[in-house]
Amino acid sequence: MELRMAVLMLLQSRLHVLHAHTLAFIPPIFRGATRTPPIEPTSSISSAALTEEEITSFLVGRHALVIAGQDATIGLAVAEFLSDVGASVTLACKSPEKYQKACNRLNAAARLKRGPDSSTGCELGNLDLSKEEEVWSFAESYVERQQPLHLLVNCADDYSFRFRANSFGGEQTFSTNHLGPFLLSQLLLDQMYATMNRDALLLAKEQRSRERASQKVPTGDEARARRALQEQAGMLPRPFPSPLGRMVSLGLPCRTLREPPQPLRALPFSRGNYTAWGGYRVSHQANTLSMLHLSNLARQHRLPSGDHVEINVVHCGACRYLWQPVRSFFGVHRYAKLTIGFLASTPTTG
Repeated sequence: MELRMAVLMLLQSRLHVLHAHTLAFIPPIFRGATRTPPIEPTSSISSAALTEEEITSFLVGRHALVIAGQDATIGLAVAEFLSDVGASVTLACKSPEKYQKACNRLNAAARLKRGPDSSTGCELGNLDLSKEEEVWSFAESYVERQQPLHLLVNCADDYSFRFRANSFGGEQTFSTNHLGPFLLSQLLLDQMYATMNRDALLLAKEQRSRERASQKVPTGDEARARRALQEQAGMLPRPFPSPLGRMVSLGLPCRTLREPPQPLRALPFSRGNYTAWGGYRVSHQANTLSMLHLSNLARQHRLPSGDHVEINVVHCGACRYLWQPVRSFFGVHRYAKLTIGFLASTPTTG
């Protein structure tokens, strides 16, 4: 009886949330309110805004690596988003055979949208982030193939109710959500910088060839003013091969200290004090702190063109403790999918 009442209360609260979101999207005239006149954009904002073609062509010709754990729900949604906007995606997770049909569907949609010869699409890779040797092997094979790396997205979001040790010498959830992605990002950081250097040289070569062929687009006063506004707003169109290096990771809010904290001698989890939410929370807070530190280092290591690796952290969403079909039914992963997709595909720098 108590379980039934708890389920009813959960559904009732979810209906209230859905009702509030529905009202937010209903125009005021249908809610009995007076229609407010739309706000007209100023000339400076409209001049600095990018065109639809400049936005949708940003990831065309670029490659993204999306990593996930046992549950690749968010990773698959992000891979679908990036593939739809023109990127070629590698989805590496623990059980890739479960997502083969979804990957085939993405490839069919990409061929239908951009043609059969397009490099856009999704391929699967086998990667267990909780095993150190597999992380090293995956990174070595990725570098050996000389595959470009423009985007690295950490969508590892596992949640374990039981304490389990692994090859990292720690707990399974912490290793999958943080240690494995952190190690992989460090191993592939040089590959990302090498991709940015290669693209910068290719861009300079294309610019020289256009100048020699006198095919440079004429820029009048209006075009130069629009370019200046875009530079001021950080919204320059950067199609391939403009240098691009980005890392996006799931994380949770945490307190930062003015002084760096003292390193832990060992992970604070054992069979006696482990909790599912504690392991999940600490792993994502560690992602936030490590990405913050990596962002500070990336600003100090720039290419000659001034570009550097851009770092972003996205909240992993709520209700992670719910069963996976229930979370999919309520669309809990949509927030993380849309936010990661926006941060990965926006031409805005930062």
